Amino acid sequence: MNFILGFILLINGANEPEAFWMFKVLAEHPDFMIMGLYETQLPLLGFLEYLTKKVLADKQPRLMEHFEEQEI
Repeated sequence: MNFILGFILLINGANEPEAFWMFKVLAEHPDFMIMGLYETQLPLLGFLEYLTKKVLADKQPRLMEHFEEQEI
C-alpha cells in the first residue's frame, strides 16, 4: 500500500486527504481488487499465485518445471 500511496502523493502534489480518498476508491474498485491483498487469510494472494503459475506454465514451461524442482 505504501508504494501505491507514495505514487499517488507524487502525482497529486502531496495533498494527503485527496491521496487518501483516491486510494480508497482504487482499493474498493473491483477492477483493481487491492483490498483482497490485505484481508484476513490473504484471499487475493492465493488467486494471484495460481494465475502466475498458470501463465508461467503456458509461456515458459521449462522455467516452471525448474521452479517446481527447486520447490519454489
